[in-house]
Amino acid sequence: MRDARPGAYLVNYGITTEADATPSDIEAFHAVGAAQVANLPNVETLVMPCGSANTTVSALYGLGSIGAPATLGRVVLVGIGPNREEWIDRRLEAISEAWGHAIKRPFSVEVVDLHTAGVVRYDESVPWSSDGIDFHPTYEGKVMRWLDSPHGRRTVPGWHRRDGSTCLWVVGSAPDPRVMEAALLS
Repeated sequence: MRDARPGAYLVNYGITTEADATPSDIEAFHAVGAAQVANLPNVETLVMPCGSANTTVSALYGLGSIGAPATLGRVVLVGIGPNREEWIDRRLEAISEAWGHAIKRPFSVEVVDLHTAGVVRYDESVPWSSDGIDFHPTYEGKVMRWLDSPHGRRTVPGWHRRDGSTCLWVVGSAPDPRVMEAALLS
């Protein structure tokens, strides 16, 4: 597809830096995703799917460097794959080393580990649609099902009040070949 659209920016799926990457390499990789936090509205709670945790690290880096909304008090990471907390900490430490100072965290980070608890498997597909949105069955579908459960409702009450206090970070959408086809033919 990139060859058909000269100058297109290629975003690979399921990528990360090499195991022997330097702190500068890790920082550069996550800086791209970190910039996305500038799009966050003023919310109190941010809910994020956490699978490979690349998006998690990028968002936490952005929130701690570019800045979190002043109203943000908590980030809820919903683990949909093997627990990556130690990996996240190592990545953030490498970024801090490359950046030259610690990443601020003026908000709490809570982990709800659905995978380790046996509620979901990373390779499981959970189709979910709400408000005309088809959520990615590997990521947001699992989180939406959990948010709709009694435990999710207790943990993130703002989501169900729909009062604008809670935001779901969308990692990605399920690819639609028809959309890709249209892009190649234009």
